Amino acid sequence: MAITREEVEKAAKERGIDSVAVVSLRSLQDNVVDSSAKAGGSQSADLRRLAQSLLPEAASAIVLAAAYYDERTADLSRSGDPRGIIGRGLWKDHAAGLRRKTDSLIAFLEDMGVKAVLAEELPLRDVAQRAGLGTLGKNSLLQSFDNGSWVLLTALVTDAELPSGEKEDCRCGSCQTCLRMCPTKAITSPFKVDGSRCIDRLLSSVEEIPLELRGAIGTRIFSCDICQEVCPRNKFVLPAKAPMEDRFGRWTRSPSLGPLVMMSEEQYKTDFDWIEWSAPNSYLLRRNAIIALGNSGDQIGTNVLVKKLHDPDPRLRGYASWALGQIGDITAVRNIKAALQNEQDSFAKEEMRLALVRLSEKREG
Repeated sequence: MAITREEVEKAAKERGIDSVAVVSLRSLQDNVVDSSAKAGGSQSADLRRLAQSLLPEAASAIVLAAAYYDERTADLSRSGDPRGIIGRGLWKDHAAGLRRKTDSLIAFLEDMGVKAVLAEELPLRDVAQRAGLGTLGKNSLLQSFDNGSWVLLTALVTDAELPSGEKEDCRCGSCQTCLRMCPTKAITSPFKVDGSRCIDRLLSSVEEIPLELRGAIGTRIFSCDICQEVCPRNKFVLPAKAPMEDRFGRWTRSPSLGPLVMMSEEQYKTDFDWIEWSAPNSYLLRRNAIIALGNSGDQIGTNVLVKKLHDPDPRLRGYASWALGQIGDITAVRNIKAALQNEQDSFAKEEMRLALVRLSEKREG
């Protein structure tokens, strides 16, 4: 049974999907697309070949978007209670919500006699752009026409012959706000992002975070929204209508950093084990919380950080030393010196030495 693009769009909207767009694979036989890591796709894939590996009869790709902008304050810090910042896209489980709606749409298409399969392997950002769901922003993120860059994407491929939407070019004009406001200067030029400097990737990688970038991370502990928050095209985006509970429960969307730093492995498994990071335990979250605590400048964190000078993990001992140097509490000098006398790990040793130099400079200054 044939189905029209209008019928697909109507069915998607009825299921609560915020945006939907279509691209005909028949017209893209020779089209090669590139995808960034944040777009959730593969690198330099022939779109049609990739789609047909998922569904041999694939004729069209349907791109779906869930809006996730939340107008609530991201940072709940106050004096004596420094807190971390988590990216808005993680406050609620939008991915699960979008998956349920997508499954419902696939079931509808199958009831209509149309074959359809989930296709998250596609380079989602580029397919969405080609389908006319939005344009590419200079921060390399998709700017949807309805909800700005505050969208989560997925896609499915189908054997239905559907016409493509109208592709449009970048609407950023001469604006360079995202380039100027990125704290780590990760957006090196329009549409180019240096992943080794991107806060989102730094926070999710087990690689050591370079000294020169740690201060720019601020109090962010999970993901980063800065290039979206400063984008003029996001200024008038309305909050998403997503009746879901906050994902972090008692920790809140802006958790207190001290308890996070001291969190046990059992607590992590209970409250954060769903996080898909490159470490199988709590290391990354605790490391990020230590850096954020140092960047908070709140001396209430000194006692917690002094305790972490004796953590079983030498990496955390090193980052705790750095954080103490950031806070600048001169009383920490004695504790760092004592820890340094017994330290055997080269990374932790160097961080302790550098922290003592910074604290000495602060005292002399």
